Amino acid sequence: MLSLNNLTVGYDRHPVIHHLNMTVEPGQMIALIGPNGGGKSTLLKTIIDQVKPMDGSITNSFRKIGYISQLYSTNRDFPVSVGFFVSSALFRQVGLFGRISKDAVRNALKTVHLEGFQNKYLSTLSGGQFQRVQFARLYLQQPELLLLDEPFSAVDQKTTAELIELLKEWNSRGKTVIAVMHDLNLVKDHFPYTVALAREIVASGKTSDILTEETILKTFSLDMAVNPNAGVCQRKDEHEHCEQEKTEN
Repeated sequence: MLSLNNLTVGYDRHPVIHHLNMTVEPGQMIALIGPNGGGKSTLLKTIIDQVKPMDGSITNSFRKIGYISQLYSTNRDFPVSVGFFVSSALFRQVGLFGRISKDAVRNALKTVHLEGFQNKYLSTLSGGQFQRVQFARLYLQQPELLLLDEPFSAVDQKTTAELIELLKEWNSRGKTVIAVMHDLNLVKDHFPYTVALAREIVASGKTSDILTEETILKTFSLDMAVNPNAGVCQRKDEHEHCEQEKTEN
């Protein structure tokens, strides 16, 4: 189980998300929706400990977490082969010089229809091919919780359809999924649960209950620009007190 307890996260003491309370049960498949700047990516980075909370806490009983960042944020200019990149999913488990089965890597690539790509360089791949490679890396890692940041943005329709089916298959085997999503049609068709986040949770629950005109308008009507004049977090009586300014369009 993953539990967010009064979680507040920000940069330079200005909250990006604040006072989040949320529980993720094993086996759920959750879409995280909301406006740009609403804190979706920051939330995933906080769960994997890349960003430290300003207040509140995270309780996590998942032993293995797999994470895919936004496609454009990954530097593919280094001369790294596809096989090495996929193998790196297990470096923490076996060590940098540990033995990783070539058959296991080949099987992971076969799962995403990239047989024979082991020796290609990441820099030669299209966006869709690279996203398939990232899913192959997840397959090799076998995480219990998958955190995906816009996994289908800038990816062709065929790749999107195949990777969604793979994700649903993993979920049917007990994997827990949280994915930042912008395409609400994909959310409606494939994700049973949805959390609408606009610096705070606007609504959460079954997707059929969340993807209503009222909730969507409320979620995406907020001005998410960082306000340098917004209140900052200050210590009061040994507790972090965070103030947040939000304005509506």
